[in-house]
Amino acid sequence: MKIERIPAFIGNNVNVILETPLGSCYKYAYDPLMDVMKVKHQLPKGYAFAFNFGFIPNTKAGDGDPVDVIVYSSEHCISGSLIECRIVGALVAKQKKDGNVARNDRVIAVPAGIKVHNLIRDARDIDKHVLDQ
Repeated sequence: MKIERIPAFIGNNVNVILETPLGSCYKYAYDPLMDVMKVKHQLPKGYAFAFNFGFIPNTKAGDGDPVDVIVYSSEHCISGSLIECRIVGALVAKQKKDGNVARNDRVIAVPAGIKVHNLIRDARDIDKHVLDQ
């Protein structure tokens, strides 16, 4: 994949490497040692990811991992794909790991250049019911 060659930013947009696609019952994570998307775990029966999830390459969040991104889109993407996105907001989140609670925020972005997303300028333009969930 050569992720180290992919810039984080393209003008005002960001590059996002998709890990887990919308509708997937598997959580994928990029394994830099093997340079592949690896199945991390399966969700409980009947659950699926409501959004495409990925990360901004060559960034580092507070947890030491690349910055996480929720890609708001009605279509699923392929795990490992590169998507140019426009940031529209952020989700403040907490995660429990090894018994400790830490912040694990996510950027909310929409695919750039996709006409259906042109009207979404910030997170308040996303349906309130979707945001509440």
